[in-house]
Amino acid sequence: MKKNRVIIIIAIFLVGLLIVSSVIIINTPDMVQIDVTQIERSLLQTTTLGGTFSTSDSSHARDILSNMTSRLQVTGPISCPSNAIPFTYYHYHLVFHHFGFITATAEGESWGCQILTITYFGGIQKRYLAISADGPSFWQYVHDLDHTPLPQLSLAG
Repeated sequence: MKKNRVIIIIAIFLVGLLIVSSVIIINTPDMVQIDVTQIERSLLQTTTLGGTFSTSDSSHARDILSNMTSRLQVTGPISCPSNAIPFTYYHYHLVFHHFGFITATAEGESWGCQILTITYFGGIQKRYLAISADGPSFWQYVHDLDHTPLPQLSLAG
């Protein structure tokens, strides 16, 4: 009976250690891969244009994730403004790594509601607003750190 209690206590300790360590690893990336793609949208189709930007950053990965998650979290439905069609915009895709393992991915587009969707290891998703009423947008923040293209929504044609 005493042996079973010891095993249960050790198992609970190991599970707790795993949970704490996974939270630390997920929230402290040591590298981020940033891909920015210019997209043209029209009534009939969405076309990827030639302008794709890609960079890896090991010095700002934690800062970028922290900036993203410190923004206003979107927890419910949201109504977005529509844009005139056709237009061009940027699609952002970020992949966060820790010791070479993917810990989270994020995607966002520089038009409409400008929502950043983060998917953490294990499938948990959270959404944040990329724009801010009292400071620079997420796009501006990443541009200042890594010289990613700065979105300028423009009508095509």
